Amino acid sequence: MGTLRLPYCAIILFLVALCASAPAKAQDSSTYKLEFVRAGWFVKDSHNMVVVVLKVTPTSPDFKPVLSFKLSYDIGDGERSMAVSDDPDIRITVYGNDVESKSKVIHRFVKDRVDLENEKDILLLRFDFRDLTPDRVTDMWFKYGLWEGEHDEIRHEKEFRFAVDDLESRTPR
Repeated sequence: MGTLRLPYCAIILFLVALCASAPAKAQDSSTYKLEFVRAGWFVKDSHNMVVVVLKVTPTSPDFKPVLSFKLSYDIGDGERSMAVSDDPDIRITVYGNDVESKSKVIHRFVKDRVDLENEKDILLLRFDFRDLTPDRVTDMWFKYGLWEGEHDEIRHEKEFRFAVDDLESRTPR
């Protein structure tokens, strides 16, 4: 019995070492692709605003967009994770290819970065953050993911780090 323990211990140690050395990587969604489009900072009605736009492109014919209201972000003062519904200063708006008819300002904000004429069935997710800090936000880390439609217990979050453009008090509506 003493000689059988050594191989089991060796196998267990090997498996632990193998798991520890494997890089941790978030699994991508099999039904959609999530990409950063643009972020901007401005002041509106004496409130600092950061607008972040992400693009969702379906990669499966059975894609059903199911928004998650959980997100995480960091503007240089520590990561925050929250449900959007818990914070009245964070809002999500969803646009399709018809973004120009819904918001001309957001259309101008993204038109040079998204081919709205040729990319069909995309969604643009707009995240508004009001009064995150009294100072200008210059860069941001952001994590978000949609629910996987029929598999509503699965979310594939993706992390983004990006510069926040100074929009010099232009007002996205």
